Amino acid sequence: MKRNFVFYINCLAILLMIGCGGEKKQTITVQAEDGSVLRNVPDWYLEIPTCSDTVYSVGTSLSYDMLEAKRKALEIAVSDLTEKYGITQADIERLSKDEKAEKFILVKQESKVRAYVMLAIPSDKLN
Repeated sequence: MKRNFVFYINCLAILLMIGCGGEKKQTITVQAEDGSVLRNVPDWYLEIPTCSDTVYSVGTSLSYDMLEAKRKALEIAVSDLTEKYGITQADIERLSKDEKAEKFILVKQESKVRAYVMLAIPSDKLN
């Protein structure tokens, strides 16, 4: 009987230590339009930066081909800029590399590749 009591006390102590083991990291789960779960989503995609002198736009796409995924994601980001500010793909292509910033990340998603793209364009280049 005493042996069982000691065993239960030890189990309780272990559970308390595990339960109070420190801060737990939050896992953000994002669901895509097609219902699939997205992992390794960049912070800048979930919380688009804001700045008074720069315009930001993001896009994502899924494809078997990584270049195609990036191209489609870029098209989505440009489409967002077109809707909000009237800037077109041609306008973006006229900007030099120093005048625009492009950030992208590729993530393997099952047998496909998901591309995340962010465009950053100075506000004074929109006009």
